[in-house]
Amino acid sequence: MAINEQLRKGHAISGIEVLMFLNSWLREHVLGIDQLLGSFLFHKMKQAENESRY
Repeated sequence: MAINEQLRKGHAISGIEVLMFLNSWLREHVLGIDQLLGSFLFHKMKQAENESRY
């Protein structure tokens, strides 16, 4: 059962479950930011290359 479902039903959540959830959420959040940042930097690099050609 997912943590949010356990909370809605009033079930106790162990510290390990909370840490695992936070670890997973943080990993996904950071990877998403890394992908966005990488895409932004790639486009800026390509833009700078195109501008330097002219």
